[in-house]
Amino acid sequence: MTGYRTTVNLSPADLRKEGSALDLPLAIGLLVSTGEIEVEQLDRYVFVGELSLDGLLKPVKGVLSIAMNLVAERNSILVVPRGNVQEASLVEGLRYVCADSLKECVEILERNSSHDVNVATGISSNHENVDDGIPDFKNVIGMDEVKRALEIAAAGAHNFLLVGSPGAGKTLCAKCLLGILPEMTELEILETTRIHSCARRSGDSEEFKPVMSRPFRSPHHSASMVSLVGGGTRLLPGEASLAHNGVLFLDELPEFNRSVLEALREPMEEGKISVSRASGTVVWPARFMMGAAMNPCPCGYAMDPKHECTCLPEAKKRYREKISGPLLDRIDIQVCVPPVDASLFAAKGVAEASAEIRKRVCAARAVQRKRFNSLPFKSNAEMTSEYARIFANMTADVERFAVSAASKMDLSARGYFRLLKVARTIADLRGASAVDVMDLSEALRYRAFRG
Repeated sequence: MTGYRTTVNLSPADLRKEGSALDLPLAIGLLVSTGEIEVEQLDRYVFVGELSLDGLLKPVKGVLSIAMNLVAERNSILVVPRGNVQEASLVEGLRYVCADSLKECVEILERNSSHDVNVATGISSNHENVDDGIPDFKNVIGMDEVKRALEIAAAGAHNFLLVGSPGAGKTLCAKCLLGILPEMTELEILETTRIHSCARRSGDSEEFKPVMSRPFRSPHHSASMVSLVGGGTRLLPGEASLAHNGVLFLDELPEFNRSVLEALREPMEEGKISVSRASGTVVWPARFMMGAAMNPCPCGYAMDPKHECTCLPEAKKRYREKISGPLLDRIDIQVCVPPVDASLFAAKGVAEASAEIRKRVCAARAVQRKRFNSLPFKSNAEMTSEYARIFANMTADVERFAVSAASKMDLSARGYFRLLKVARTIADLRGASAVDVMDLSEALRYRAFRG
């Protein structure tokens, strides 16, 4: 038999194909077209997988997205490498087959037995949420005001900024935040895992696991625009999208490139990132809590009563001007982190544990779920200006106080309504149906750092 050439047409031709996910369907197609195998009802199978030179199947990225789109077609069966089983099993009702090699895949197809077909049972029955390695607030000495601010941030999904001297505990407190956030819902787990699946590196041999805990992404201050907001030649999601339903924490905020920080302004408002390149346009979800930490000046000791600041006034001004007013205006809670008194270092067993704080946060989130039952919001931070005023439910006297305070502090319109959102969260934490002066007064304290 003389040599021959096989041409494979991947339709539509104008859609760029990349990666190795089409290896398995191409191999099956060739085997069927050459008569090597005969399979009945081949059109009900959807094949995804990478083939190695020895015929073994390797996992690929993006399987969860394929599975979620396929589950509506009840007669279809997804064929995936065994390394992608965890993803496929997340989509309840999906019919799928897993195999380790091309040979095993062919044998399964030739048997055409219902015993080879699995039905995904969803998230709750197969996976557990594990919160290993998260610091506990009970080990944080002092800083009651900072803990209170982070409790409010967690309860309403508000953006926050911690400003303080080096070593004051800003980063530690931010990492403790994960321990007081409510567990993700099944929908949030699917949304988050779907993004992480698409961002998976090609050829990664490790078994992909669902994202069961809220993400905490902390990119280095040298991060580029593409790494933070996404894009590149392959239009992959960036850190902001990988933090969807979680926290994007920017330590040493003024050290980030200003243009990179400015790129976060739109997703902080819209909850999504639209990336347009010559190769196409893609919209990535990016509904995250924006957290940040910074020193008050280049030397770091402008707010420390025990250390003398060595910075000139002009240097302080330039340092703080690295953070633009529009970006700072989008940060709901801005709190100063004082240095801890050395006398408290020996204190034991006096701090409240994260588990206790989490109970209050979850109770406040439950109130918000009930409030937004018929609306497209999940937390107070997502409310529009119109609903922020409606759900604040303020009396005339309280509203006059809020307007007067906003005028004296020279708050923008955005700043005013963000003030109402934070006050609404504070009222939720104390179980009140309406925002009062005490809620607004506390919320105003968290708008004191103006850059």
